[in-house]
Amino acid sequence: MSADQPPSDPNHRRATTGSESRPILAEDLQLAPSAPAPPPIPPITPALANGAPPEILDRVRRSPLATKLRLLLRCHELAARTRRLRAWIRFGTNTAVISLGVVLGVLAGLGVFFAVYDNPEQYTQSYFDRSTYTYTYFVKGQNKTQQEYDYFLATHSNLSTAVAAAIAVGLAVVAVFAGSLLLRSRRLQPPAVGVEEQIAAIVSDHADAVRDWGGPSVLREPHLVAEVLRIEEKNGR
Repeated sequence: MSADQPPSDPNHRRATTGSESRPILAEDLQLAPSAPAPPPIPPITPALANGAPPEILDRVRRSPLATKLRLLLRCHELAARTRRLRAWIRFGTNTAVISLGVVLGVLAGLGVFFAVYDNPEQYTQSYFDRSTYTYTYFVKGQNKTQQEYDYFLATHSNLSTAVAAAIAVGLAVVAVFAGSLLLRSRRLQPPAVGVEEQIAAIVSDHADAVRDWGGPSVLREPHLVAEVLRIEEKNGR
């Protein structure tokens, strides 16, 4: 074998690159064509499970209307959750405030009752004489008969006036607390959590579709939004 003839072993072959050369190894040789890369596996969706064509799924995923409907449905869910949470908080707060109002009303009524009531018995005295088995009666330090004693007790009592004043003051205190709660509940309405903003965006960008559904009022009902979204995903628009 001459010096100019290359060796028969492929591991000793040389590849020239410019003026330099290197041995060609077995790893450099492609003995079989390379296999093509496998296509990406699409995510499993309800429409794909029902046999919808992939191009429809791509259109649904790219549909801005379907995306906005999903966002609107999510806003409805957040708004409902917020309303439930605020309702429980409002119920607990109202119960505590009303209970406090009742307690303060009772205390205020008792205070008014004792301030108004003039007990006539504090001006009378009666004594029993065991030796003669007779009573002696006094009204404001003066000796009176039993008839005069009983008449004074019956005519100088303002019990009904004191009770009426106590009840009126107690109810007024409770009414003040209840009225403050009513005004506060009207002033603090739960937020819509972006529902109206999302509806306005859908109406502005997709007026024809909204008109076909029956108007913006459809978008304010969560179950109708879910039905519209299902139709849009089915049609692939």
